[in-house]
Amino acid sequence: MLDQSTHSNLYVIGGSFDPIHKAHLRVIETLAKQDPTGQILIVPTHHHFYKSHQATFEQRCHMVQLATSHLPQITVSTQEATATEPIETITTLEQLRYQYPRRPIYFICGYDVLQSMDTWPRWRGILKWAHCLVIPRQGPKLSKTMKTFTQQHLSLTWPKTNCGMIVPYFIPLYNMSSTAIRRSLNSHTKHKHVPECILPYINQYKLYR
Repeated sequence: MLDQSTHSNLYVIGGSFDPIHKAHLRVIETLAKQDPTGQILIVPTHHHFYKSHQATFEQRCHMVQLATSHLPQITVSTQEATATEPIETITTLEQLRYQYPRRPIYFICGYDVLQSMDTWPRWRGILKWAHCLVIPRQGPKLSKTMKTFTQQHLSLTWPKTNCGMIVPYFIPLYNMSSTAIRRSLNSHTKHKHVPECILPYINQYKLYR
């Protein structure tokens, strides 16, 4: 559970986690090590705007819990459990800001997410509620709109405010694809990018077969 009394950094990581893999864990574990007083909220999506999930919401949440059980700073959110349609990122961040008005909130995303952010509903309002902590990746250049927006809000140091900035977070990541991971699991291949602690669960429920 999130500590209601602290004003430490709150990191928010959303995604399908279908399944959670070692690139996710690299980010989570690095944040936990570098900011031991911070808290990390993992928000699995129940419904996605653009794709379907192979494992159920409950199964994906459970795999995330298994993979992060060694980290006391982690809370796995099940707030989308009763959702009947996709929930916008800005809605989640807005709710968190009302719950924690004084805490710095960091929305964690990859560069690929930043590239397409201007296609999201109400995307410009995200920085009203949180910072964006962006993990650089190779990919196409930002659109003119996103390049200008990023330049206007860029901070190369950790901000002293609670929201409003785009902060690059340089961390070496594995080059992997969730689709490739699911395909290898379907062929009964032990995939090196899947945490070993979730493999028994995947096999028990015959996920991705």
